[in-house]
Amino acid sequence: MKRWGRRLRPARAERELDAELRFHVEVQTEANVRGGMAPDEARRQALLSLGGLEQIKEGVRDLRPGVWLETLWQDTRFAIRLLRRDPAFTAVAILTLALGIGANTAIFSVVYGVLLRPLPYPQPERLVFIQQARNESVPEAAGRNLPPTDDEPFPVSPPVFADFRAMTRSFSTLGGSVALTRNFTDGEPERLEVAAVTGGLLETLGVAPRLGRFFDAADFSEERDAVILGHGVWQRKYGGDAAILGRTIHIGGKPCEVIGVMPEGFGYPDQSEAWVPLVFAPGEMAERHSHYLDVVGKLAPGITLGQARGELDAVTRRLAEIHPDSDRGFGARATLLHERIVGPVRVPLLVLLGAVGFVLLMACANVAHLLLARAAARERELSLRAALGAGRARLVRQLLVESLLLALVSGVAGTLVAFWGVQGMRGLIPDSLPRIESIRIDLPVLVFTLAAALAAALAFGTVPALRAMRSDVSEALKEGARSTAGRARGRLRRVLVIGEVMISLVLLSGAGLLLNTLWGMMRTNPGFDASHLLTGRLYLSGPAYAGRQATVVQDALDRLRRLPGVGGAAATSSLPLSGGNLSYGFTIEGVTTPPAGGLVMAGLRAVTPDFHRVMRIPLRRGRFLVDSDAKDAPGVVIVSEAMARKFWPDQDCIGRRIRIARGKDPGWRTIVGVVGDVRHEALYVPPQPEMYVPYAQEPLPAVQLALRTSGNPMDYAAGLRLSVGAVDAQLPVSRIAPMSEVVGGSMADTRFNGLLLTLFALLAIVLAAVGIYGTLAHGIAERSHELAIRVALGATSRDLLALVVGHTLRPVVIGGAAGLIAAGWLTRLLKNQLHGVKPGDPATFAAVAALLGLVALIACYLPARRAARIDPNQALRHE
Repeated sequence: MKRWGRRLRPARAERELDAELRFHVEVQTEANVRGGMAPDEARRQALLSLGGLEQIKEGVRDLRPGVWLETLWQDTRFAIRLLRRDPAFTAVAILTLALGIGANTAIFSVVYGVLLRPLPYPQPERLVFIQQARNESVPEAAGRNLPPTDDEPFPVSPPVFADFRAMTRSFSTLGGSVALTRNFTDGEPERLEVAAVTGGLLETLGVAPRLGRFFDAADFSEERDAVILGHGVWQRKYGGDAAILGRTIHIGGKPCEVIGVMPEGFGYPDQSEAWVPLVFAPGEMAERHSHYLDVVGKLAPGITLGQARGELDAVTRRLAEIHPDSDRGFGARATLLHERIVGPVRVPLLVLLGAVGFVLLMACANVAHLLLARAAARERELSLRAALGAGRARLVRQLLVESLLLALVSGVAGTLVAFWGVQGMRGLIPDSLPRIESIRIDLPVLVFTLAAALAAALAFGTVPALRAMRSDVSEALKEGARSTAGRARGRLRRVLVIGEVMISLVLLSGAGLLLNTLWGMMRTNPGFDASHLLTGRLYLSGPAYAGRQATVVQDALDRLRRLPGVGGAAATSSLPLSGGNLSYGFTIEGVTTPPAGGLVMAGLRAVTPDFHRVMRIPLRRGRFLVDSDAKDAPGVVIVSEAMARKFWPDQDCIGRRIRIARGKDPGWRTIVGVVGDVRHEALYVPPQPEMYVPYAQEPLPAVQLALRTSGNPMDYAAGLRLSVGAVDAQLPVSRIAPMSEVVGGSMADTRFNGLLLTLFALLAIVLAAVGIYGTLAHGIAERSHELAIRVALGATSRDLLALVVGHTLRPVVIGGAAGLIAAGWLTRLLKNQLHGVKPGDPATFAAVAALLGLVALIACYLPARRAARIDPNQALRHE
């Protein structure tokens, strides 16, 4: 207790220690006097015999219990005083680290929210996403609505889903869903993201409704329409009224009874806002080629994912035996639901995290530069403290405490930078990034920030501290002495420059490749004119529109064409680059076998007669669609140049007939025109064969409008809503946006990654320039004596300039060469995001190397110029 009391009262303990040492000195002095020494000599000999009072005090302090806490507090207060004494150094170091830590925290908040945060369901690790896939070539698949590649899995058909339920034991529950959009006309009409779900889906996910109940067997009947609302629409439309249960609302033109409300945050699948029972039409359970169900299962207790996959393989083999005409060649693929959701974005996000980690390393290198320079300036102070009794460990701890203090303050500032960064990124994050709602700065992210700050403290503080520990005390105390510490620090700084240049070149190369891709996409001709084009979406579903979709669309277009400033209006089932591309098989009249090259399939779009004129898609041969291509008129079709080239090479396809595998009794359609190719899927995907049929002959519920305007397209948004509302007040227009924005949205992923990587690269190159400048400036300061002698011996300014620049550019060249090698390997991680550019593109690498070299020369120029103008008399007199 007494010792602990001393620890809590350090001043008293110090007084006691001083008194005790004085006692020993006096006793020894008296003994020496008694031995015949003079008083002064007796005291000097007494002090010498004890070996130094300060060293004894340090030794005694180290033996105290809990002394580390006391000395840590002393070191912290001393570090605060030092940092306050040098505000310029403190501000630069904190700003540099705050940018690095803040950028890392912001990107980690995205990575954690998207990749690492568990799914908001009970036992998410047991949820499995199930799809069908082709496990062998199935050439007779022509005519089926299947993806064209063998490697891509696709949704499950309803009868196969029923077979999986009946024949598997690996899953405790299985459920299916289809993401839809429906008109919601209870109050102000709007489009609502709705999921049609089978029984068992909500139970599989294990999320209970906040109000009401799940669907029961009675809800899955044609006679009953029930709906479960999401928390958002419940709050937005009904103010969170608990009496909503039992109320009838209209979704998709059908009255539905509200039986439940899901809790906040639940939106499976695809951020759905309402859930309705999925009731299969009569005969639909016999269509094994109709693939549209997304199936989720929950692994039964004790069953692993591998065991479930094995059972699914066995079941699909059994189904192939039972249904050889339809199921042969089909297998099943099961992946964890979390992997299914975040798998496609895992590599790009980890690349960004790695890139921003490099930026933090560079920030640490720059602060290490500053600390090395500061340690050189404090060398005599540290040596004097060592001579007075401070142990090397104590000095190292003092320097590490300073580094830790800098890192912690920078971590707080970096958190603010991260908060602003996340807010700024929200406007740039592409819609394709899943789980955007999970991105936030919370406790796990703050723990990462603390860890990053501590790691940074070790990264930039350890080396200067170790350098200080190795310095020669006697050499440092000699006034004007030359020690090897300066040369050692110089080597260390050059190593840091090599690392910074290497990292900068890697980041610049990655950013350059992505920007090159983005530039190539921006220069790509999409096949239509997106300027002054306004778009909007309608959905003509439900009994109210049965058999009259074409009439409603035509009435809306007639009103839109009468708007002042509107040069044309058209409609299509799917605008280019907006998703929703459908491909159908077709038969060519007189051709009985598929041509070489694969399946006979092409994209299909139902369009109104003015569509190609409004979109400014050029006519190559034949004619456009006309008003007389009506419902009861002979079937016609317009094909794209790519389709004409592929299926009628060296022939004129005008007048030829095809039969599109759509509907139960598809008739022959005559090709009346060939139009230019359009990039419907993505700007980097070459144009695919496309078919355009009259909307009057193939009316579809999903309709997208296009208005050619004479001014800013968004100025016509109100007119678009009013015109459609005048035709049908219950028909909402959603996703009103300029076509240029739709085109830009197709590049959102590349733009987001490229923008962030470019930002990191610019930050890195600034840090590298600062590091090169600092290295050269300090190197010249340390070599001023040598440079002055060279001038005194006849060296010219040009000689000094060449010497200094050459000496400095050597680590830049080494770092650049290492960076090119590293970039050649690391940029391969970006290959899935590069289009039209190879990962090791020589032109891009040469350009970034030249840019970095230019920046290095600029960073060298001012210090080198100062060295070239050195006054030998002044420099030598100063030395």
